[in-house]
Formats: sequence, C-alpha cells, structure tokens
Amino acid sequence: MLYHSLPRGLPLVLICTLSACNTVSEDRMSTSGSNLSSDYERLASTANETSGLGGVALKLQPIPTATTLSSSSGTLDHTTGATTINDGTYTLVDPDGFTADGLLTDGVSTLFSTPAQGFTGNYDYARVYTHAYFVNSVPFLSTGIYGVVTRSEDMPTAGSATLNGEAQASYFNSATNFDLSNGTSKVETNFTDGTVDVTTDQFEITNRDTGVSANVGFNGIKITGMKIFGNQFSGGTITTEQNGRDVEIITDRAQESALGRFFGLTNSGQPDEAGGIGYLRGDDGSLTTIFLAD
Repeated sequence: MLYHSLPRGLPLVLICTLSACNTVSEDRMSTSGSNLSSDYERLASTANETSGLGGVALKLQPIPTATTLSSSSGTLDHTTGATTINDGTYTLVDPDGFTADGLLTDGVSTLFSTPAQGFTGNYDYARVYTHAYFVNSVPFLSTGIYGVVTRSEDMPTAGSATLNGEAQASYFNSATNFDLSNGTSKVETNFTDGTVDVTTDQFEITNRDTGVSANVGFNGIKITGMKIFGNQFSGGTITTEQNGRDVEIITDRAQESALGRFFGLTNSGQPDEAGGIGYLRGDDGSLTTIFLAD
C-alpha cells in the first residue's frame, strides 16, 4: 500500500497515491450475489434508482491538531452516477459520479473512491475512500467507508451473523510510523443483544519509512462490546493482542472511539456487509484500524 509523505503520527490509513488507485472494475460480484435483496441497488448498478448512502469517516485536522470520528451520509443516483457525500465537516457533490480512475471531485477537492481501495475482496455495497479538503482555509485529511447503507427499518432485532473480510491499520509509537496491511477481519453481530465485536489480525507489519518488516509487540486488534443503534454501531473497547494474548500497547487512553455501519441486505433479512473504523490515542502512541467484511 502506498502512502503520501505525511508528518509523523498521522493516524490515517489507506491514504494512497494516484498511481495506486487508478484501476476501477465495475463488474465486481460478491460470492453471495445470488442471495442479495432486490430492494437494494449495488454501487455498480445503473438502474433508474437513487440510493441513500452512509458510512463513517476519520478526519484529521493538523492545525490545530484534532482527530474526529463521525458518521457520513449522502445519495447516489445510479443512472447518472451523481454522488453526494457529507462526512459531517465537508459535503462533496459530484454530478457525474466517479471517473475511470476512481475519483470523485467537486472541482475543489478530490476523493479517491475505488470499489475496494486497499482491499482485495468483493464488496457490492461499500467502498473505502480517502479525501483531502479545506474548510475556511483549514486542511483536513479524511479516511472513510461509504456505501448503500442498510435501512434502519430493515435491521433485524433477533438472531446473529458473522461476516469475514479484510483490515488495514496504522500504528505510531511516538517515534515511528508502522503500516499493518493485508489483515483479516471478523465482524460478529448479535442482533438480539444489539452488540458487535470485531477481530482483526494476520497483518503484515512494516516500518513506513524503510518498508522493512517490523515487530511492534502486537499483531491483532479487537474492538469488543460495540452497541447497535439503527444501522450503526459504536463504542466498545479497543485492545491489542500478540498471537491471541492480550498486550497493552497504548496505556494512557486519552481518546478511544469506534464507529461502524451496516450495508445492503440479503434475502434472509440481514445486512450483507459491515465496515468501520477504530481509533485509540495515548501519550505513548496512536492506533487506527479500518475493516470491511461481507
């Protein structure tokens, strides 16, 4: 995964250069495609329909330094491709939809939006994106997930589901940035209790500056006890593991937040995909993880 040259300590993952995001495939088909509800249009659909979009965004404001995690909303006109995404700080409106290079732009800012940016799995309803913009001359960097969200009225209130997918992460130990790439994710949802647990592991860990493999004292990240509200889930506790054993990497939890969304719907009445972001910061470093599963 390629990164822009960023100041040390930036928690954003998946900020890629244009050369790493210049291929878009519109014929992606989930392995569960035959089980998808006809009431939901996939992102690649060109039907005469408009879908409600939603997602999550981690936004970095470098001056003054602040990192916030928020929900996003928007719409997609499948016929024209016209896309609106509002991450709570900035609203991007692209009347033509994304380009063949996977870009959305309003003429002022550019958003990288490919079917699975930094991920290799097939996702019918959700995409990972990165977006750089200015608000009142203040620069922001945003990493997020957006897609055709599961309607709140379609969310199940009983049963459970396990979705499997991928994860990326970024770790800063107060001196060095490390990239955790090509990880796996498991999203376990208990609709009866209204809880979500996420496990990410099997990362390839490298020093961002040198590209050399590194041992950072952990190789897995968990977010447990998140609560479902509508088509979202949030809260919980972020922990790190080394080969399945709990290890405390960031001791002073000055900021801890996690937020996710459900996307699409299956014929069995459960969300088809789920994705989210977790962020943990303390005096001894910061950790960001982003996951997407179907």
